[in-house]
Amino acid sequence: MPENISCDLCGSWESRILQDKVEELKLPSPFKVVQCTRCGLVYQNPRMTEKEYEAYYNSNYFSSQNYLKVVEQKGKEYINKYNLIERHLKSKGKLLDIGCGTGHFLKIGKDRGWEVYGIELSKWAADYGRRNFNLDIRNIDIRNINLEEVAGTWGVGFDVVTLNHVLEHLPSPSGAIKMISEILHEEGLILIEVPNELDQLMAFLIARVRKWLYNRLYNFYIYKGPLIHHTFFFTKDSLIKILERSQFQILYIRTLNEDMFVQRNIFGVGGQLVRKILYKVGALIGRGPIIEVLARKRK
Repeated sequence: MPENISCDLCGSWESRILQDKVEELKLPSPFKVVQCTRCGLVYQNPRMTEKEYEAYYNSNYFSSQNYLKVVEQKGKEYINKYNLIERHLKSKGKLLDIGCGTGHFLKIGKDRGWEVYGIELSKWAADYGRRNFNLDIRNIDIRNINLEEVAGTWGVGFDVVTLNHVLEHLPSPSGAIKMISEILHEEGLILIEVPNELDQLMAFLIARVRKWLYNRLYNFYIYKGPLIHHTFFFTKDSLIKILERSQFQILYIRTLNEDMFVQRNIFGVGGQLVRKILYKVGALIGRGPIIEVLARKRK
């Protein structure tokens, strides 16, 4: 049976249904996307139970061929992330990537002189990183994890913790951020990347052209649906609120020009060019498809 939850940010049970978002994500009944009427956080409610999520991730989430095709093309993006991190630290240290996948991001950090660690839900992905890159990756359910216990088994705290398209999957993002604060060294950094599913320019413009066109274009080549595994939908404002409540100082926040979720394009080269232009313009005006935020743990 689906479970009902209160707002993860403010605890309120008062919310309004975002019916357009329910239709866009092709959510089956009784699942809904709602917005807290007190603080504005958007989340799925009701949602699957933890046992149902566990079964979903075990059976559906990873496709090794498609996943490797995506991450193998992201080397430049990963390098840019390390450049950003290193500009805000005096020296390289210990880095934990939560939801590290196959470890491609960690491999680049290791080559740059970082002491890297990973946590990954997928046994296949964790095994790949250990086998191919000789990485220290723990195969752990990141949705239900005690980070302090995990860090204790390594015997370390961390200078940096990264979450790349992970926070939107967790049952309690604010709880996860609080745990991360506990395992970070003083003035340590957290780097988060999530999809900008509420405020990206391409979706906004297509929706304004005509609703039927929006449903055909956007859902056809981005969401085959149902997109039931995203439990939270963030904006820059909601990410800032969650981080500041756990005593993080925002150093940097922006939207990125990236389309890792687009697997195909029904309009050929012309359509792909239009999409890339919209993503690029969106990123320039703060409405790109991805949100990236870097924050520092306060003293």
